[in-house]
Amino acid sequence: MAAFTEDDQDRLDWMLLRDGAVTLYYRRSFFDEDAAWLKDNGYSVHIVDCTDARQFKLQMTRVFKFEENFGYKPWTGNLDALNDAFRHLDFDSSAGVALCFVRFDALLQNNAPSARGTLDILESRSRDYLLTGKRLLGLVQSDEPFIQVGPLGCRGPRWNHREWFDDSRRA
Repeated sequence: MAAFTEDDQDRLDWMLLRDGAVTLYYRRSFFDEDAAWLKDNGYSVHIVDCTDARQFKLQMTRVFKFEENFGYKPWTGNLDALNDAFRHLDFDSSAGVALCFVRFDALLQNNAPSARGTLDILESRSRDYLLTGKRLLGLVQSDEPFIQVGPLGCRGPRWNHREWFDDSRRA
């Protein structure tokens, strides 16, 4: 998928990605409407129900094809493995990939580190994918109208590749 153009600023996908990859929803009807728009516009849309932690893991196993890509299933909840799995998303010829989490508040309440970690990884990988023209979005529906997940995908400044090692910066 090519980069967005100035003419795309009224498109839903541009609006969803403008300020980050993860967008929160309280009203299920808005969430469903936007997921349907993405699907109708060529996105591969994956609905993941977060009501039950066991089902969440099984659905994530399916979305990320843990058996096909890594030789095991189900995903155990290990965030390092999930981070690796995000690097192997199948964009095929789709306009992008949308992970749509239903009842995310339940997962956040039952396992906050896993819930936040999942969104943090999604936000970081989305930025990486954008650098190669691939679009990864996260739609997050919550029955809690004032859900707080905090900042996602935080990145600090990095040393350039020539000065990466401490020794390369010594006089």
